[in-house]
Amino acid sequence: MGMMMRLGMVFGLTIATLVQVNVAEAVAVTLDERCSVHILNRNIQVQKDGSWAMPNVPSTMGKVRARATCVQNGVTHRGQTEYFRVISGESTDVNATFTFGGKVSGLES
Repeated sequence: MGMMMRLGMVFGLTIATLVQVNVAEAVAVTLDERCSVHILNRNIQVQKDGSWAMPNVPSTMGKVRARATCVQNGVTHRGQTEYFRVISGESTDVNATFTFGGKVSGLES
């Protein structure tokens, strides 16, 4: 086997391992008042009961997704919804689940 082929196999194995580690670090985060939701550079704090409403989101941008940032016990978690469409002049019920990855940071200023 040539040197380039061996390097390619090692590189491919490393990427697969990194992906598996990242998936294994997924965490359960509950939306509450310690979270904020962001859509197209607009931000709003989540209510204690996990609800949120974002007024005046442009409907001309195509499909968008909501992103959430939560700081719980000094750890920052980030998550996002699947893509959804905002309909002009109507209230859009996102009714979506946020998927959170692993820890982002243990330090908050």
